[in-house]
Amino acid sequence: MRDETSSAHLTSDRVAAFLDDRLIGAERDSAVRHFAECAECRRELTELRGVLDSVKRPRSRRWVAVAAGVAAILAFTMLPRLASNDVDTSDPGLTRAADGQRTIGGSSVIGFHSPSDSAIVPRSGLELVWETAGAGATYLVTVQDSSGSITWSGTVTDTSAAVPAARLSPGSRYFWSVDARLADGRTAKTGVHYFTVK
Repeated sequence: MRDETSSAHLTSDRVAAFLDDRLIGAERDSAVRHFAECAECRRELTELRGVLDSVKRPRSRRWVAVAAGVAAILAFTMLPRLASNDVDTSDPGLTRAADGQRTIGGSSVIGFHSPSDSAIVPRSGLELVWETAGAGATYLVTVQDSSGSITWSGTVTDTSAAVPAARLSPGSRYFWSVDARLADGRTAKTGVHYFTVK
């Protein structure tokens, strides 16, 4: 188990809080971004989830946890997140450049459309959709499972990509991101988002 001195990773307590749905808002978003980029923390998340799933819980308590999780997801998706143009300054990786363009690690931020974070999607017909980064851009689309393994990746010139159903497992959570390269050499990215397959 990791402690607070390991600043490069989430602590074991933080991973447990994520699994118990005790992280909300910016804290939860920050944890999701970290899981998408850190294979070691995803492994700990998967192992801890397996331990928790193996523990037999009373049925009534499980329904309370499911109801609380559904309520949290509904509250999160119903918030008008996109109504504000302000940058969330609590995320140290997200900044505003001199021209007002939002950036992550020096790359411009591309807006995304679907699926929204926390969406539960069908296995077949899944299409990832994002905003354009500019004329002549090419996009590297990456889908990873919760262990950090790349499930599917492809390069496209359009602002959408269909994920092959054969690459997705029902009941699994996946993390997706798009990295764009423009003709002039500049880069842009969506950041990491996630969805769960029905």
